[in-house]
Amino acid sequence: MAYSGLAVPIAAVTAFWGVVGALLPWLVPKGPNRGVINTMLVTCAVCCYLFWLIAILAQLNPLFGPQLTNETICPPPFHPRTLRVSKAASSCLHSSGKPERELQVLWGMVGSNGINMDE
Repeated sequence: MAYSGLAVPIAAVTAFWGVVGALLPWLVPKGPNRGVINTMLVTCAVCCYLFWLIAILAQLNPLFGPQLTNETICPPPFHPRTLRVSKAASSCLHSSGKPERELQVLWGMVGSNGINMDE
């Protein structure tokens, strides 16, 4: 297998749904609805097992990962109580590639009318 840590869970879940889909239909008592119950058991086992297997295997090789930009990981530009710009946030303001004025308006540090919100 691609990842040895998945061998036990895959074997256990395969055995469980194998029992539900292959063994339990033989234990259903005879009656007028035996065929319907057997069909329900086998269909449920196959669908649930395939859903679980696809969900587990999709995590081995994801199609895309997290898309983080510098703006995503920057801290808030100012402390909510003091409204003072932190040093980490001011470095993000300059390194993000956007003009500082645009980011200040975006983060609410300066109003759109140009009035500084810090004062």
